[in-house]
Amino acid sequence: MPAGFAIPVWEAQWKGRPVVVGTGGGLPSQIVDGVTGLVAGHDGGFVEAILGLVQDPSRVDRLGAAGRRMVQQRYLITRFLADVLRLLAALLNDAPPSSRQQTQARV
Repeated sequence: MPAGFAIPVWEAQWKGRPVVVGTGGGLPSQIVDGVTGLVAGHDGGFVEAILGLVQDPSRVDRLGAAGRRMVQQRYLITRFLADVLRLLAALLNDAPPSSRQQTQARV
């Protein structure tokens, strides 16, 4: 995990909650501003963002759903495992026939 990332941001997104983050560290990289959460550049920005969410429940739902989809598509272990399996399949398909037969015999 890159420095400056916070697992609680992903946990909140996975639960379908909109996230408001500051501009420090890797936090802004964990969301898409206005799509999966909000970035606040100063204290007043946090107040504005939170009040805006309180006043617009449909936006809460949209941001929360988009955040959950993003976590599902980018950060869940199942996504990482699928990537590894695709990589292994590609490596096996590019291997010379003799090494493919040896690999299949070991499995």
